[in-house]
Amino acid sequence: MSSQSRGIEVSVATVARVMDELGIQGASGRTKTITTRPDRHARKSDDLMKRNFSVDAIDKLWVGDLERHEAP
Repeated sequence: MSSQSRGIEVSVATVARVMDELGIQGASGRTKTITTRPDRHARKSDDLMKRNFSVDAIDKLWVGDLERHEAP
C-alpha cells in the first residue's frame, strides 16, 4: 500500500533527505552497462602530444575520441 493511498502527504525533498540519512536509495529499472574493463596491468600509451593541442597551421594536428563502438 502506497503512502498516497493512506492519505499521507510528503514532499519529494523530505523523502530524499530521509532516504539519504538512512543510506538507502530507490530501486532503478536500469542496470549500468559496463562496456570497457581496463587491464590494470597493461602499459599505458605514451602521450604523444604532451597535452598540447595548439597548432600553427591548418591540418597539422588531428585528434579524435572514440567513446563506444557497437560490434555486430
